[in-house]
Amino acid sequence: MALKLYEANAHANMYRQIFENSLNENYIFHAETLKFIAVNRGAKKNVGYTMEELSGMTPLDLKPELDLQSFRALLDPLLSGEQEQVLFNAVHRRKDGSLYPVEVSLQLFEQ
Repeated sequence: MALKLYEANAHANMYRQIFENSLNENYIFHAETLKFIAVNRGAKKNVGYTMEELSGMTPLDLKPELDLQSFRALLDPLLSGEQEQVLFNAVHRRKDGSLYPVEVSLQLFEQ
């Protein structure tokens, strides 16, 4: 039992390190509320927000060209199981107001 717990913790730590140290910006948000659950270190540094600030935000706060209806339309094929991934180009807005281009890959992961 102790060995299984150790292995589970080791795997969790490995996945956490992969997420945090990824060269890509990674954002995890709740599919219904759209609130950010986790954001990796590189993304936080690039957009200039702390995790505390981001936890009250949604992807729409970073994408000035999208409104709720158009973002939900992007999510619909994932939620219906029609697609496993949605790719699109967008612009992110940093805390200081500057904009930068991004390629967004959305995937649905259920717990």
